[in-house]
Amino acid sequence: QAFLGADRRDSVGSVTIVGGDSAIADARRARVSQALDTLGLAHGTAPANPSFTADAVVVTANRAVALPPSCPAWAAIGSFDPSNGPINTLGCANSADLYLMVADPRDLVSGHPQGPADAAPSIAAVEAYRSGKASPSLGAADGAGGATTGGGGGGSTGSAGGGNGQ
Repeated sequence: QAFLGADRRDSVGSVTIVGGDSAIADARRARVSQALDTLGLAHGTAPANPSFTADAVVVTANRAVALPPSCPAWAAIGSFDPSNGPINTLGCANSADLYLMVADPRDLVSGHPQGPADAAPSIAAVEAYRSGKASPSLGAADGAGGATTGGGGGGSTGSAGGGNGQ
């Protein structure tokens, strides 16, 4: 449990249990499987491996880890390069910033599924209006109801001692 405890299990991608071909290994695989169920970790059990010792059980946890880029020195920028190859230093700061900001490194491999679109209520309102099930807002269609046309700027046309030394 310490190996896959609460502080480390969020980053576990998959867990596989494999063991030797014996009754002892089968019992150990079952016990490890129960422990992983208790921790709430999804796991798979591989078929017995004849190359293992008969009573051995191996638990493999795969994790995604983000590693910071090693940004080269900026001295290479602007040097003569007849092959016109890519310059490794450009964008390196952005990659380093992404590394520092990512909460779950698995998101860099594949993101979360999208939720419902935010525009769904707006679409429903437009469809209701078009089908005649909803009345238009007061004054929205005919310009009445407080809507004004033209600008309503304030202020005066003269200036009181401003600009160009006047």
